[in-house]
Order: sequence, then C-alpha cells, then structure tokens
Amino acid sequence: MELTIVIPLILVSIGLSFFLGWYLNGRSGQNRVLSAKDQAKKVISEAEREAETLKREKVLEAKNEWYARKKEFDNEVQSKRSKVQAQEKALDQREENIDRKVELIATKEREQASFKRELEEKSRGIETKRLDLDRLIGEENIRLERMSGLTREEAKRLLMENLANEATPKQ
Repeated sequence: MELTIVIPLILVSIGLSFFLGWYLNGRSGQNRVLSAKDQAKKVISEAEREAETLKREKVLEAKNEWYARKKEFDNEVQSKRSKVQAQEKALDQREENIDRKVELIATKEREQASFKRELEEKSRGIETKRLDLDRLIGEENIRLERMSGLTREEAKRLLMENLANEATPKQ
C-alpha cells in the first residue's frame, strides 16, 4: 500500500479516534456531571428531609416544653389560689369569732348594767328601810323610856350590870 493512502488513513483514523475519544470522554464527563447533579439533588433532598424532620422535632420539643411550663404555672397559680382561699377562710372564721366575742361582751355589759341598776334600786330600798327602821327604833326607844321611867344611859348601865352579874361565876 502506498504511503499516500496509508498516511491519510492513519490521520483519519487518528482523527476519528480523537473525536471518538473526545466524544466518549465528553459523554462520560457529561454522565459524571449528570451523576454528580443527581447525587447532589439526592443529598440536598435528604438534607431537606432531615432539616424538616429536625424542625418538626424541635417544634414538638418547644411545644412540649411550653405545655410543661404552662402546666407548672397553672399548678403554681392553683396552689397559690388554694392558699389564698384558705387564708380568707381563716380570716372569715376569725372575724366571726371576733363578732361573737363582741356580741358576748355587749350582752354581758348590758346584763352588768341591768344588774347594777337592780343593785342600786335594792340599795335605795334597803337604805329607805334602814332609815324607816332607825326611825321606828328611835320611836320605840322613846316610848320604852317613857314607860320605864329610865333614861337611855340608866337603862344601859342597868343592862351592863345584869350582864356582868351573869358573866361572873357563882360560888
């Protein structure tokens, strides 16, 4: 074969090989790029799913924390309400006790005032009767003095002598 035919054949084959290699290499590179893009899409898609899952978990944790704190706060409020109600009840009972004691004291004061008035009335009555008695005794003494003919001093002396005689032992 001739060189003129062989060289162009070699050159065409080299050119075809080069283009075929370049085409296959480009195709292979394009496949790698497509594969890398697909891989990147998968990684991004997986990352988005994980991010969404993590977001849901964090939101759920935040809600749970919020509910727990709300429940704790509600329990605290209820506890404080119960304490306040207990204190109010105790104050109401104390107030009722004080009202009863005040009423009892007022009743006793009224009874004492009534008793004092009764005593004063009885004391006036006794004083009136004592004055009447003193007057009657005085009148009776005067009458007895007239009847006996002795004065008061003479009657006393006679009475004392009789008592002294009775008090001395007889032998």
